[in-house]
Amino acid sequence: MKRIMPFIRLLARRDSILVVVIAAMIGVTVIYPLSIMVYGTFKSAPPGEPSPLSFDNYGRMFSADWFWVELGHTVWISIGGTLLGVFLGVSLAWIVTRTDTPWVGKLEIPLIVPFFLSPFIGALAWTGLASRDYGLINGWFDSLLGVRPFEVFGPWGIIWVMGIYYSPYAFLIVSGTLRNMDPTLEEAALSSGATKPQTMLRITLPLMAPGILASALLIFVAAAEQFGIPSVLGMNQRWFVLTTRIFYLLQEYPQDYSMGATVAMVMLFFTGGMVYLRNRIMKRREFVTVGGKSFRPHVIPLGKWRYFTLSYLLAYILLVVILPFGTFIAISFFKFWSIHPKMKYLTLENWEYILFEYPNTWIAVKNSLFLSVVGAAVAVLISAIIAWVVVRTKAFGKDTLDTIATLPVAVPGLILGVAYMWAWIRSPIPIYGTIWILMIAYVSRFIPYSLRSIESTLRQIDKTLEESANISGASWLQTFRSVSLPLLKPGLVAGFILLFVTFMRELSCSILLYSSGSEVMSVTMFDLWHDGMFPHLAAIGTMQLFMTAACLMIFSWAFKIRITEVVR
Repeated sequence: MKRIMPFIRLLARRDSILVVVIAAMIGVTVIYPLSIMVYGTFKSAPPGEPSPLSFDNYGRMFSADWFWVELGHTVWISIGGTLLGVFLGVSLAWIVTRTDTPWVGKLEIPLIVPFFLSPFIGALAWTGLASRDYGLINGWFDSLLGVRPFEVFGPWGIIWVMGIYYSPYAFLIVSGTLRNMDPTLEEAALSSGATKPQTMLRITLPLMAPGILASALLIFVAAAEQFGIPSVLGMNQRWFVLTTRIFYLLQEYPQDYSMGATVAMVMLFFTGGMVYLRNRIMKRREFVTVGGKSFRPHVIPLGKWRYFTLSYLLAYILLVVILPFGTFIAISFFKFWSIHPKMKYLTLENWEYILFEYPNTWIAVKNSLFLSVVGAAVAVLISAIIAWVVVRTKAFGKDTLDTIATLPVAVPGLILGVAYMWAWIRSPIPIYGTIWILMIAYVSRFIPYSLRSIESTLRQIDKTLEESANISGASWLQTFRSVSLPLLKPGLVAGFILLFVTFMRELSCSILLYSSGSEVMSVTMFDLWHDGMFPHLAAIGTMQLFMTAACLMIFSWAFKIRITEVVR
């Protein structure tokens, strides 16, 4: 009994109770739905209906040709998108941080704009640019040369859109690595007689390897779990990947919920394995190049070539930001969009319909703003509590809590939607199809996005400040509210803005969990695309773009934070 009492006292501490409460909350919102989905893979009946358990679904799936073809499609576009995204991101990072290219300070924000834009809207925008039937670029080539060389629908279009819109991930990670790299290593190589290319290959690239590897694995996982891009550019052409196949199984009559769950399980193992591999590799490879003194990165003078690198940066901004989104906005003002758009088709009818006649517009706007603002605030608050417990307390099970809290990062949004469908569609608690299940799904899935940044910020704060408050008689709650939260402001604000943008553009979870009255803007655009109302969806997509930009400017002004600080 004497040996058990210290353990009981440890469990009875308030911070340990907090660990149990938060772990239970994550268990109910993440682990329980996934467990029910796993159970559903052994059934032949829809959720909530009894059926004998068997391995029939796995047998049907592994014996079906479509499964292996679509698994190959998923791997193919993930590898292609990763190669293109890493190439673009690494080259941009090197030019910005290590060369004397003009205007790099002014161009850095435009280079990361795609990070804040929806890849789903990016895919829609590129249909207006590179579709063989109505793409603007094909129209230019048709007028000049009589050919239409591009077709965005299909695997190459999917790889192109994924690569360009995930390249900011590589740019941000690798540029951070380059900025923190000790330049004396390269200077020593140059002093020893090595040429600049030799120094780049033997010193700089190996030191960049952790950042390149981390960004490659991140992009690979993001591409594999992407739903919006392959649904726009592949599904109507019957070119499926695993995510679009899951959606097809759950939406087309007759719905096959059990097979959808089974394919989702394969997808979960696929992405979860890649996340695990990334974490293992990054833990093993430690490259310490940051000394105890401040320094400036080694800048390479390019001479006349600096205008070539400047042109490269400007071409990237033109192709990734200005041209596609400028075209997307323009489409919203045309009655018909064709390969040769005519001025006589300019109209405001699309906007009049979306703003005043379409019944779902303002419902979707209200829901998106509510989920983005309130949901991001709730997620950041929960992240702050988890970070404080993990970093500042000796609570029982805090390391386990940290692991459980980051578990959703390995769960693709569409898979979480499938899990929630199995767990709550026949639940006695009437939340399925309401905005509250969207709130729970958003917060549960994206907590890891803000948790790591808040944890790193908290580790940089001297804990003696909190200890002083405790000595002065403040309770742990008073200390957290009055001392920890104010000091965590930069991390909290950055996490809030990042989650706001993520929630505003989220599609994968929402497409399976919404019902009439709980639509968000991304779902509304998807429905309009499915109905063939391209100019109208361009109007509501333009609304989303300007709403996001306006909110970012308001947050930046109100919280006194630069947007570049959010993503670093």
